[in-house]
Amino acid sequence: MKLLQIVTLVYAFLLSLLEKELRQAVSNLLRQGCHRTGKRCRKTPTPLYRIRLALANLWNLLYLSLIQTPG
Repeated sequence: MKLLQIVTLVYAFLLSLLEKELRQAVSNLLRQGCHRTGKRCRKTPTPLYRIRLALANLWNLLYLSLIQTPG
């Protein structure tokens, strides 16, 4: 039951990123973490899987940079 609640919370967070006020932030997130080129990609609405992939890519990049720092 807890796993379903966590998944629901994450899905709600991803849906909240699609609000008009956050469009610029999502655009920057996608440019950094899940870059796509082409006119078709700019014209179509952003699917949730691209936002999730961008967050995962940036999280992995941060995690790997923390592991590789000497300390």
